[in-house]
Amino acid sequence: MSRNKYAGDYRLDRVLDEKGRVRSQTEYIGKHYRFAAPAGEAAAAAKRLIAAALIGWLLMLAILIPPTAVMHLPYFSVPTAFCVLPLFLISETAIRALRAKEPFEHRLADALTSGLKTKTVVFLVLSSLAFAGYLAALILRPTPFGPTDVLCGVCSALLIPCAVFTLVIGKRLAAVALEDGREEP
Repeated sequence: MSRNKYAGDYRLDRVLDEKGRVRSQTEYIGKHYRFAAPAGEAAAAAKRLIAAALIGWLLMLAILIPPTAVMHLPYFSVPTAFCVLPLFLISETAIRALRAKEPFEHRLADALTSGLKTKTVVFLVLSSLAFAGYLAALILRPTPFGPTDVLCGVCSALLIPCAVFTLVIGKRLAAVALEDGREEP
């Protein structure tokens, strides 16, 4: 626990159990946090973020499942495949935000807000690179694409607004510290 970033937020208390043995219990003494937006708006933003992530997953499946010629081109397939990681992290953060009960601890506040902007920006950059790779494939490939290749292009184009939406919605999930760990009026 000494290497943990949040170790200062906890205190170890020695207590006697019912059998007379000394036990250690941890008590949270750090600051408590809440969403900057009202509770209803934060929950709605978390639900929208889950919906955007679900749409992103469906688009990714539509790109990755059918056999296509464009997926053999590294300038399309590599950024498309790497979109899965930020999309997974965004999904995980959205589920945590939806399940978070206010007031929450420092560890959860950092998990919800600190990396969400970075995750959404990386998702936006990778989806944009994937679509740019698709456009490059259209220009550089001498043979015409089939219908599944066109589906990949449409889905990679739709990933960009999905990523922008996650970036906009993610800003609404900011956390603020409460004074003395109590609810503010």
